[in-house]
Amino acid sequence: MPDNRPVGVFDSGVGGLTVLRTIHDRLPRESTIYVGDLRYFPYGPRRSEEVRRRACAIGRYLEHRGVKTIVVACNTATSAALDTLGQTLAVPVIGVVRPGAEEALRRSDRGIIGVVGTEGTVRSQAYAHALRALDPSVTVHQRACGRLVDLVEMGAAGSEEASSLIEGIVHDFVEDRRCDTIILGCTHFPLVKPVFEAVAGGRATIVDSASSTAHTTQSVLDHLGLVATDETPSHQFLVTGAADTFTEQARLLFGEHVDATEIAIQDQEPVAMSAQELLTG
Repeated sequence: MPDNRPVGVFDSGVGGLTVLRTIHDRLPRESTIYVGDLRYFPYGPRRSEEVRRRACAIGRYLEHRGVKTIVVACNTATSAALDTLGQTLAVPVIGVVRPGAEEALRRSDRGIIGVVGTEGTVRSQAYAHALRALDPSVTVHQRACGRLVDLVEMGAAGSEEASSLIEGIVHDFVEDRRCDTIILGCTHFPLVKPVFEAVAGGRATIVDSASSTAHTTQSVLDHLGLVATDETPSHQFLVTGAADTFTEQARLLFGEHVDATEIAIQDQEPVAMSAQELLTG
């Protein structure tokens, strides 16, 4: 039986739209609800406990809205909260770390992989754990670059500063550490993937988790019999901060107009929250 309930997707800001876009491309009949947690952007520098609370609050909100699965379109939130979400929610939850790790291992020849992400993602060691769980012989090097996240979010992905940062990252991974594959461990980074590829010049394969996460989402929906057949799917954009800010950022980054609605999602301990308490917007 077809299931036309929406897919829930969330991130701290606009970066998760890279994942949402690939889901739309791969699964054009799926309706979606996207939540951008602008009130708490960015997640990267925050303590993992705080990110976990926010992720659980948003997860329960989306579950209350009737989604059939939830995609955590944020590496930091995946690292901090995926296990908790999987244990506390009744719908399947998909993160971006494991799909990216699987893709990197498939494309790596020497098993030396670099990961660039936010402070929170690197601190959590999520990619290192995921990669080594799949292949204990892999060598993993990691580097945090929160400034690159900020530049992309500001619409300055093509700036000289962004290019300089990317050149330094690639040089560190490829020349100094001999990585043959680099994982872009932040959902903002697919927007600068062409720059990474140009700087790498074929010396390393650049992997982003957006496309692999969309593929995993399709596989989960297929396996569980949740695929939609809706000829006219709907797409909602909800934000916990200023909707006009989100709309402008989406326009700068994607050249698209997005109609966003501002909501409030209470920040409470996951065990203390009910679905009704979370729905305040």
